[in-house]
Amino acid sequence: MTKKLSSLRRSAGNRSLLEVFTLLGACGATALAAGPDVIVGDLPDVSNWTTSGAVGGKRSYSIGTTSCNIGDQPLNWINSTNQHPVISGNIYRLANGRFEQLGQSWLKHGFTALQGTVCDTCSGRWPDGSHLGVGCSDPYSSGLNGSQGGLGPKSEVNASNGSFAYPWVNRGTSATALDKRIVVNDADMGISGAIYFGASMYVTPYDATSHNNNNNESYRRLNVDATTKDISLTGTTQRTKPAIFAWKENGLGAGAPDPSVYLNSVDVPNDGRFWVGVKATNLGGGQWHYEYAVQNLTSDQSGRSFSVPLPANAVVTNIGFHDVDYHSGEPYSLTDWTSSVSSVGITWSTQTYAQSANANALRFDTTYNFRFDCNIPPAGGVGNIGLFKPGTVAAVSVATVVPSPDGVIHPLNDTCANAADVGVGATAFDTTGAATDGVAEPGACATGNDTQFGGDIWFRYNNGSCPGVVSMSTCGSSFDTKLAVYATCPTGSGTSIA
Repeated sequence: MTKKLSSLRRSAGNRSLLEVFTLLGACGATALAAGPDVIVGDLPDVSNWTTSGAVGGKRSYSIGTTSCNIGDQPLNWINSTNQHPVISGNIYRLANGRFEQLGQSWLKHGFTALQGTVCDTCSGRWPDGSHLGVGCSDPYSSGLNGSQGGLGPKSEVNASNGSFAYPWVNRGTSATALDKRIVVNDADMGISGAIYFGASMYVTPYDATSHNNNNNESYRRLNVDATTKDISLTGTTQRTKPAIFAWKENGLGAGAPDPSVYLNSVDVPNDGRFWVGVKATNLGGGQWHYEYAVQNLTSDQSGRSFSVPLPANAVVTNIGFHDVDYHSGEPYSLTDWTSSVSSVGITWSTQTYAQSANANALRFDTTYNFRFDCNIPPAGGVGNIGLFKPGTVAAVSVATVVPSPDGVIHPLNDTCANAADVGVGATAFDTTGAATDGVAEPGACATGNDTQFGGDIWFRYNNGSCPGVVSMSTCGSSFDTKLAVYATCPTGSGTSIA
């Protein structure tokens, strides 16, 4: 369902129209996903493995996970085969408008599934632990997820189809408290004013081949002791949300969403999913800062480059890049991506697959950052992710915020093609600089003789497998508004469904 949200033409003008609309959903019984569908139902505990002090300037941690099978079929959990889940661990930091991945672990290999009730009633138990039953949950403590002997390399896992080698070939190193666990620079922890997050995802074959692997990650907020650098949990687990969602949902402080952070996903055909987040900040003096975070959730082709278009008169300064290190014997390069600026855009890139199969590509369950300052204000546009491994396509495009092609500020969701995804709750919107691109709507949407939506912006709502009534409201706005609802982007007048 696509929702068209607009001010009246007469009130769009040049003034800032920052308001909030509210979406309420009344969901009936949620249909189970077809096939097994594993999610992270909880992140219940943490372990601090370097409590006696940093090792070589680094700290190590692990995070406990409780998985849930919300699908309609049991999930394979067969020990000593490649038919069980592998479990990741990650730590992120949000500070000064930047959302960065600080550390990652190797992958815990599951070995048996208990049949708990964290997410549901567990109607389909498997007492022998060889499957996770329908509606059942299974806990892996932070101690188990940090047990070095059970951690295998990410480099032998394909998150797109869930396949991996078993037994794993690369045994890595286990000489210190750091090895294979979540490794973070000591200096990056306990920064005043920063918000920290732990995140984990499950990768397993049957879930992936059932096309249920885009909801396999969840995140939770962490406290970090500024002196000891020990971590502890706070808040609740944000189920089925990739780590990058923490940026938008906490961008103005813990639990305070930032409406200026835009998230959008793009799927690589026959492969996996990327998420792109962006925040454009007015620095004053005609300068804007552009901050991008790109999370590869499940793509095996991986990312080799990231490009943002620039208008001809753009002047770019303060170009930056941030990645997360591999460790403990993973074969991948740690060389930073290089940047280049041309008359049409800015691009960051690493080596090609032909040059090195172990180049520093943006691989699954990792997030890289790209940033620059520019003398052009933001507007909705298209970024480009060049892919690393050969595949069906060599690149994918994603709607995001870019320096405005006409030099005038516009909302990201100024067109239906760039509609912003929304969920239940309040969403801030701003029609400043919005164009009028939608179709006229006679009848109830007419105001006097005006059947058009002036300065319209667009949102997209998908109720998934949740039936029920959805209510949308802009009550409380300081100016008159119009709402229209479409099943898809409209091609002619009179096609709204509400």
